[in-house]
Amino acid sequence: MSAAARQTADRAARETDSGARADRLSGAVAIVIAFTTLVAAVAGFLQADSANLAGDHRDQAEQLALQALASAQSSRETAQVELETFERWLEHRTQAGNALLASLYASSDPVRQNELLLEQERWETVAEATLKQSALDPQSEFGPERDPTFPQRYFAAATEKSLRLNALQDAANEEASRLDERAAGYTAILAMLAVALYLFGLTLAVTGRWRRLGFLSVGAGMLGVALLWIAQTAIAPPYQTEDDAAAEYAQARVASATAYDAAGYEAAEAHYSRAIQLRPTFARAYTERAGVIFQGASPQRSGFVSIAPPEALARARADLQKALSLGLENAPTLGSLGFYSFAEGVQSANISLLNESADFSRRAIALDAREPIYRYNLAVALAAAARFEEARSAYQEAVLATIYVDPAKNELRQEPYIEEQWLAGALTDLEIVMRHRDALQLATSRQDYEAQIQSLKEHIVGRVVAESPDAPQVSPAVFANITPQIFPAELQWQSTVQNYDPARDTISAQWYHNDPESNGWAVIPEVSLTEKPEVEADGSLFQLTPYTGRVVPPDCLPSGSYRVELYVNGRLGAQATVEADFRDYDAFMARDLTLAFCRPSDWIRREDRLPGLFDGYQSPDGLYGAYAARYSLPGSLRQIEDISAQIEELTLTAFAEWFPGTPVYGEDLGTTDDYFMGLDRRAWRWYDYGSGYVRVAAGVTADGAVLVGMVYGPYEWFDGSTEPYRILSSMIKVE
Repeated sequence: MSAAARQTADRAARETDSGARADRLSGAVAIVIAFTTLVAAVAGFLQADSANLAGDHRDQAEQLALQALASAQSSRETAQVELETFERWLEHRTQAGNALLASLYASSDPVRQNELLLEQERWETVAEATLKQSALDPQSEFGPERDPTFPQRYFAAATEKSLRLNALQDAANEEASRLDERAAGYTAILAMLAVALYLFGLTLAVTGRWRRLGFLSVGAGMLGVALLWIAQTAIAPPYQTEDDAAAEYAQARVASATAYDAAGYEAAEAHYSRAIQLRPTFARAYTERAGVIFQGASPQRSGFVSIAPPEALARARADLQKALSLGLENAPTLGSLGFYSFAEGVQSANISLLNESADFSRRAIALDAREPIYRYNLAVALAAAARFEEARSAYQEAVLATIYVDPAKNELRQEPYIEEQWLAGALTDLEIVMRHRDALQLATSRQDYEAQIQSLKEHIVGRVVAESPDAPQVSPAVFANITPQIFPAELQWQSTVQNYDPARDTISAQWYHNDPESNGWAVIPEVSLTEKPEVEADGSLFQLTPYTGRVVPPDCLPSGSYRVELYVNGRLGAQATVEADFRDYDAFMARDLTLAFCRPSDWIRREDRLPGLFDGYQSPDGLYGAYAARYSLPGSLRQIEDISAQIEELTLTAFAEWFPGTPVYGEDLGTTDDYFMGLDRRAWRWYDYGSGYVRVAAGVTADGAVLVGMVYGPYEWFDGSTEPYRILSSMIKVE
């Protein structure tokens, strides 16, 4: 064979080998394309399945929302019916008590007296039958004997089922969001597989070994990534709605809604922690747990809580940050983060935390511009950093959000109670700033700093009290000899004032309390409502404000330091401080008697009390006690001039066995008609039962009933202690 023929044969052989290799590569690519198409089909199926499941979970969430709404409405209505039945029982017991009272008056007519005693028995029988129809009972779990917040805890417990359904709804929505994310992932995988298929197609379409291998390699790499992504997405177990987590969350909500002391908040926190353990992505539970951590650590008993130790603030802030990372970026979460960052920052002298506080508050305002709290939080963070002009502007915006209900600032809110709540919180926050001012080491001198803080106080007090965005008219009134007085159930200020004009001047008394551990001054909003002071005969002013009946649960004023700041048209006119050295008392709220009083915590309520008529407490040994009675008088008896004294005598005679001995009226001990609960036709009497005294006071209410208060104890208790008089002075009328 010639050389030329041999070259031609070799070239043909090489081309044949190259074609064979190309055919083999094309065959492999075709198989890869088929496999990739199959993978894409699987990914498409999984994508559609995830989308369908997400829709199913959203439908489930809507159904749960409807069920929760129906359950909440039904439970509220049922609870209301049960409460009304319980109240009818109280009314029937009151009727029985009134019949008993009438029988005592009819002692001179045995026939009439017997008829009235029979009427008393009938009413007691009716009352017993009525009580059996109610799920409530004085001694039941949610009854008034075991629930200081009655009936708040009963209504909160009635919503537990709806709260559990709301938690399940939240979980279903979360799972729908996760499935949406999974479906989006499969969509991205499909896009990647489409690119891979395109590259595989180019491998078949182009010539050149290295070019074809390049397209094939890149496509194969994308196919590999897609396969790993599919495996990771498909193998990862879907979130399963945890019913136990929902149940724990519902219990936590009920506990937090009725908590009023550290133990109650600790119980709520434990339920929230268990719910989070069962469902680690439960953002709402993190947010709400932050609140109970903060409130449970605070010494404040009323109003918006502002004071808490740094460790509690750090824990609460960490929970809110976790909720934020889980996607719960709403106004309450950001607003709370703003305040906790301020409180922790000002205590730790951390300016960066104060800046974070301002940022969080601004973000909260952007989401909810109508909420005054976020604006007050922003303002105080700026004030703490000595940015006073910015703070004053922020406070002005907060004032506008406080006194107006609409963004256009056309409609006044005219709700002094809630406005005072916001104002009290703002003043307390400024007190926190003053307490920690030195630690912040600001360039502003302490004197200038205090003057600026006081100016901010006057700015917001004057405008909120006047319900006007403008500064009120300057008053020339001058206070002197201001005297604050603290009683267990109410407090009072007295002062002489010159140039005071009630038509021109508005006096706002802001009462502060600092607990015995000196955790900081906090305004008590329940007693800081702006009201016209009374005028004494000598022209001086005084204002007596009840506390016990205005807080939930009913409480007595604690020991510690008290300060009153008197603002006249927004200007600080006077202030004074006083110590309350009495021991802490527990409150007794007898709403059926329209009366409340404070008593030692170890005293025991009498089991033989008569609801609606006679009730009270005594010491475990029976040597000390305090009772209250209410008599609804018929019209004929209301006309008797000394009816209060007659009712006192009747009461001590009828209930003589409630005392250590038979009380005997001691006319020689003296009687008066001094102040008693603001009642008319008052009478004070002393009774002696052989080993001690009974001090009795009574008066007539506006609706014609007679209220009677009694305190008894050994002679030496009255002669050597102020406690019996404090208990008597704690008796107040409530509605």
